[in-house]
Amino acid sequence: MQDIQFDRTDLKMLAFKLTGQMDAEMTRLYGSTHPPRDAQLRRLGLVVLSVCAARLGAAPAPVIETGEIAGAKFTLARPAAPANWNRHVLLIAHGYRDAKAPLVADLFPEQLATRTLLDEGWIVAKTSYRRNGLVIADGLADLDALLAHIAKNHGAPTRVLLEGESMGGLIVTLAAERAPSLYAGAIAIGAALSIKEPGSTLAPSTKPQIPLLFLTNQNEFFFFNDTATT
Repeated sequence: MQDIQFDRTDLKMLAFKLTGQMDAEMTRLYGSTHPPRDAQLRRLGLVVLSVCAARLGAAPAPVIETGEIAGAKFTLARPAAPANWNRHVLLIAHGYRDAKAPLVADLFPEQLATRTLLDEGWIVAKTSYRRNGLVIADGLADLDALLAHIAKNHGAPTRVLLEGESMGGLIVTLAAERAPSLYAGAIAIGAALSIKEPGSTLAPSTKPQIPLLFLTNQNEFFFFNDTATT
């Protein structure tokens, strides 16, 4: 049996859902140098394309909002018509950034997973955090503040999911372990569970209060395991 390797973008696609136009998206993301997929997986993708094609249409471009909350920049994408918001929200927690780097809430509405959610009526939003570096506690606070901003300006959502990568994966893990939780579920991609913020006692308890999905490849597992033991 052939071992099929997936990278981070693949995992995010699978985590949300398969949708149409995947061949075009693969070409855009990887170019001609990306190794070909297993033939059976490719055929499965074509079947999914044929099923999804009937419901796919040209959705209006999303509305992009930007702003700042307590020093943290944010970018928010929502359906063009407020009435089309399905009251679902995805909040994205980014990974570690150098303390000297500029604060940027770099949301990419054109990416497949994000575009799929927007087409279905979700709000997708991202915070820069109020500062860079190891900012676990501030990251948690800035996610909560962004959710409060959405509820105040757009109405209370009925379902809020979190997605975090690397340090952001640790942040959403900690958010998932709080009780009561503000969130309905979380996806932690390559979560850096072993890192600790200087002067902070925050650490994962491995007791989530909401559904928590970890997506981690073998390289990340050994990297973070080695970090924890050095």
